[in-house]
Amino acid sequence: MKLTLLKLAMDHFAGLKSKGFDFDGKDAAIYGANAAGKTTTAVALQWLLFDKNLAGKTINVVPVDENNQEQYERVPTVTAEFDMDGQKLVLRKESHPKYSKNQMTGAKEYTKSRTSKQYINDVPTTITNYKKEIANLIDENIFKLVTNPQSFNDLHWSERRKMLFEICGNVSDEDIIEGNSDLHPLKKYLEGKKIEDQKKVVKDKLAKTNADIEDIPVRINEAQKSIIEVRAIDEEELHHLQQLNKQLEAEIVDIENGVEEVRMRNEISELRGQLAQFERNHDSNNHNKVLQLKSKLDLSKSNQMNINSQLKRVEDDIEDQKRRRTSKLAQYKELTQDIELVHQRTFTHDDEQSCPCCGQEIPEAQKADARQKALEHFNQDKSQTLENLQRKRNEIKQQGATFKPAIAALEKKKETLDQQSADIQREIDSLNIQITDAENKISDVTQTDEYNEILQKIADINRQRNEISKVNAEKIAELQQKIDTNNREISFMLESQADIKANARSTERVKNLREEEERLVEVKEELHYQLHLIDQFNQSKVKTIENTINDKFKMARFKLFDELKNGNIEETCITTVDGVEYDKGLNNAARINVGLDIINTLSKHFDFYAPIFIDNAESVTDVLETESQQIKLIVSEKDEELRLTISQNQS
Repeated sequence: MKLTLLKLAMDHFAGLKSKGFDFDGKDAAIYGANAAGKTTTAVALQWLLFDKNLAGKTINVVPVDENNQEQYERVPTVTAEFDMDGQKLVLRKESHPKYSKNQMTGAKEYTKSRTSKQYINDVPTTITNYKKEIANLIDENIFKLVTNPQSFNDLHWSERRKMLFEICGNVSDEDIIEGNSDLHPLKKYLEGKKIEDQKKVVKDKLAKTNADIEDIPVRINEAQKSIIEVRAIDEEELHHLQQLNKQLEAEIVDIENGVEEVRMRNEISELRGQLAQFERNHDSNNHNKVLQLKSKLDLSKSNQMNINSQLKRVEDDIEDQKRRRTSKLAQYKELTQDIELVHQRTFTHDDEQSCPCCGQEIPEAQKADARQKALEHFNQDKSQTLENLQRKRNEIKQQGATFKPAIAALEKKKETLDQQSADIQREIDSLNIQITDAENKISDVTQTDEYNEILQKIADINRQRNEISKVNAEKIAELQQKIDTNNREISFMLESQADIKANARSTERVKNLREEEERLVEVKEELHYQLHLIDQFNQSKVKTIENTINDKFKMARFKLFDELKNGNIEETCITTVDGVEYDKGLNNAARINVGLDIINTLSKHFDFYAPIFIDNAESVTDVLETESQQIKLIVSEKDEELRLTISQNQS
């Protein structure tokens, strides 16, 4: 679509009282002193289309007087006539004040708010439909980009970058790799991962590999230091000593397991079993009885708590029913009094003597007819009122009749629960007495004659054992001394045996570490090769993408990548002209022309050409040509009023 501006008129818009321009769809220049309103013409078009200023924000377009007070009664109006692909399009928007009526004085007051009227080809339309129609014709964001040379570079760098890739087509990592045979080995390393992610993985692995390589000599040195000199041992001698100790230990066991000793130990064990059985059987009946009684007591207390809980709920329900009954009775009495008062009402009527309109005396027949109608109305109203009151009283009466049987049923239930609670309490008192009696009957088993007789028998047997044990103890002590001597020799030989095995393990570890060192060196070389491929890829990608994008522009060049100190490639988007960055040293003329260069490419991409307003155009001696209509805004101190000139090189 190609949109050219034919005419633009502004009335009471911001600082302009009334101004109109006839562009005839051609390139033009608007001259004016500072603050004369040049930029306001561009703002007027933005407001007409999108209700915003050049920065994309809503604005107040109401003019102000010399005291900076709003001239709210003014109606700011902007009218624009366009040529849209050969068809005429006229848009007009008006901003009207909104008033409200003062409730105290009745005066009309300004509400400090505005309402707009808008027209498409002179046809009035709602603001919703107007915005919809404009949106169907013109995308606001695209319009801003192709009409203002600064708009593209005002975007965040990520948005600029995204748009460039959208215009020029994104070059994938796969395309870069396929286009360079030297990079083909990268395919097996990536396996679906992004280049930068793989680079992070490789660097992390390389750091760990280097650390492992540096650590291996330390670990080898530690393993070699652990190898010590060890005396060789006689395995047959070690086995002989171990077997000899087993024989000596068996002899001790045989002595300890003598027949008489075994008999006495068995007898003592049997007597101790009798003691245990005696303790278990003593007063077992009384103990069991106490436990059973306490179990019953716990159950009774639980039942009592349950009954008491039910009793509390019933008592609460009785009180609630009584309160509701009292309330209904009061309502019944009040309705009865109301009915009596209605019955006492009598008909009264004052005849009108003359007509309020003409002043003539009213005939008697009409007076009688009026009295009869008033009487009928009175009787009907009285009858209806009595009927309603009696119906409500009957309803109250029916509701009140349900309370007495409900209260009686609840009180009967309360009596039953009271009786159950009393019965349970008597049961609890009885169980407490029984538990006390049963506990008093339990006696101490250690004070019985039978228990002490068994203890005495055990003591007598132990005295007999002591006499036999004395001889056996001497034999056992001699055998144990031999065992201890052998154990010391065995322990020394086992320690030597462990040292020999440890030396073997350390020697094997040194061998494994040297093999691991060789493997890690190979891994390190492989990782360095991957990094080399990734660096080659990044260089190729930067060159390919920047060339592809820059070829779309006449003077604009874009730096799309930054190489960091650590070798990583960071995304960016910086506009440059002849190596000078847009925001760092580029003069105003170059900024305007590079902006126009970008607009040419954007207009072609979006297939949308619209009038370009070039602010501060006086700083550019040779403005870059565009297919879109150009309207230059030029500072001219001699032109206190805005002056329009049309380009002469257009037909």
